Amino acid sequence: MSSALAVRLPDDLAARLDAASKVSRRPKSSYIVEGLEQVLTRVEWEQEILRRVADIDAGRTELIPAEDVRRHLGLDS
Repeated sequence: MSSALAVRLPDDLAARLDAASKVSRRPKSSYIVEGLEQVLTRVEWEQEILRRVADIDAGRTELIPAEDVRRHLGLDS
């Protein structure tokens, strides 16, 4: 299932989208969906980092010293 959404684009962005669509013969919506997927993936990644930092700050996550990890993996020089 999909949902329709109306958006207003600045004239320069609309012109670029029109040109890309014509040259590639791809629908404009495919560019919009692809762009939103990339932006939302980045935003979700950033939010996960902030959540993990909050967990560390609140003491809900145990930190393991890097030297312990290196020793466990046999990476000591």
